[in-house]
Formats: sequence, structure tokens, C-alpha cells
Amino acid sequence: MNKLGDESVLSTKQIESLVNREKEKKDQDIIYSLGITSKNIYFDTKRGIKINEFIKGDSLNNIDEYEPKKVANLLKKLHESKILSSEDYLPFNRLLKYKKEALEVAELVEDYYKLEKVLLDNKEFLEKQKKVLSHNDAQRSNVVKGNDNEYYLIDFEFVGNNDEIYDIACFGNGLVEEGYEVFESLCHEDPLFALNFIENRKSMMPEEKYESIKDAYIFEVSSPGLGRSLKKDRHFE
Repeated sequence: MNKLGDESVLSTKQIESLVNREKEKKDQDIIYSLGITSKNIYFDTKRGIKINEFIKGDSLNNIDEYEPKKVANLLKKLHESKILSSEDYLPFNRLLKYKKEALEVAELVEDYYKLEKVLLDNKEFLEKQKKVLSHNDAQRSNVVKGNDNEYYLIDFEFVGNNDEIYDIACFGNGLVEEGYEVFESLCHEDPLFALNFIENRKSMMPEEKYESIKDAYIFEVSSPGLGRSLKKDRHFE
């Protein structure tokens, strides 16, 4: 059996088994109402064919430089909308389903099982986090920089209620540092967000480390460097 890597792909049938098109259409309409995507003008829920008004611009995937603050504000509009999807994203349930689908294609590499253990060890804590409307696939390729210099979301197959930090982590899929840049922007735009984030994850680190990170943030709240400091401590990866 082959190792699962860049050469392996899931079939259309497998992908469709992971997506609820009726729900996707409703979620897309919600996000359009927030002013952070284009209007859908045709949606065939049986075949998954969609047509939206064109956003003049380019995906961040095709742009070298981007503005972390604008990505942060885009996600903030979504997360603070106080509107919920009809379903939770349920990342742990999806993990098991994805794992099953992947094993039908190839053997998983050892690093996957190491990461899986970290997630499962923290499952109880993570599932207790507040859930907000989330994109759940907010990587660079699904963020468009418009010619108006505004940022927009596209591709809503995986929208659902989830811990808001999930979208920030998704943005760091390609480069972890970019996830920290967005996180840092959120923290400096909204100090309460940062303090709540640190407080909520108190149980995931030794008490002395929690106190040092919290004190450091309070001291540096108006200066850059928080994301890099957190990365150095590596308790948020």
C-alpha cells in the first residue's frame, strides 16, 4: 500500500460523502448577508454545481504578500456575527471519517498518528470551547483579495459552528508563521480576545508557564511580538 502524500487524491464520490450541499447553500447565504463573499446566483444542490458573482481580484494563494490585519478582520466579522449554522462542525467526528476515507486510498504516515494522539489527548478540553460560525477551511486559497483592496471568503463546503481558533489554524496550513501573524493581529485589535484565549487554555500548560505568558501579554499589549512570543513557547501549536 502506498503512503498518503501529494500524489494521492480522493474520488469525487468520496468528497461528496463529506459535504451536505443543502446546508452549504444556506451557510453561503448567511455569509453573503455579512458582506464578506459574493452573491450566489445558481446552486444545484444535487450535483454540487454553483455559480457566484465574480470577485475581481485574486486568491491569496497567488499573492506573495498579504495583510494579516485584513485576514483577522475578515474572520472576526464571521466569528462575531452571532449567527450560527444549523450544525456544528464536529472536528473529531470528521477526523475519524477522514481517516477512514484516507485509509481506503493509502497507508498513513507515522507523523499523522503522533498528531492524532495530541488531538485526542486534548479532546475533552477542546470540545468545551465556545462555538461560533466558522469557515473551517480558511486557508489562503479560500481568501480573495479584491481589486477594491478588501478581503473576501469563498468555498463554503465545510462551514459549521466551531472554536474560532480553528480558522486561524487553517490559515496557517501552508506556513505556521502566517497563522501566528493573523492571531497576533487579532490580539492587538482586541485585547480581550487575547486574554480570553490565554485564560481558556490555562489547563493545557504548567501553571508557571501560564502566568508568565499572561504577564508578558499584559505588559506587551500595545507592542508587537505577541505571536512570536507564543510561538517560542510552543504551547499553542
